[in-house]
Amino acid sequence: MEKEENLTFCNGLAGILYLSDFLREQNIVDLDIGNIQSIFENYLLFQVRSNIQKNYYDFMHGALGIGLYFLKRNLHAECIFELIEFLYNTAKWFVN
Repeated sequence: MEKEENLTFCNGLAGILYLSDFLREQNIVDLDIGNIQSIFENYLLFQVRSNIQKNYYDFMHGALGIGLYFLKRNLHAECIFELIEFLYNTAKWFVN
């Protein structure tokens, strides 16, 4: 049985990276993971695009949580635009 990688915001790589950034910004920890962070971000980029293709936008486990990480880090603007376009195209509009 192969182990599935967990890249989610809830309990995976996106959440861990977001938390490490937060803890550094708050001067709670002095941790520099910049040398490996970009490698992890490549996995996240693949995952967010995969989630968009699957129409899986869940914040905690899908595309939105990973998108928040990229938005916070000001990374992969093209991916953020893909996510916004995905949300716009799949939104249910209620018009009176």
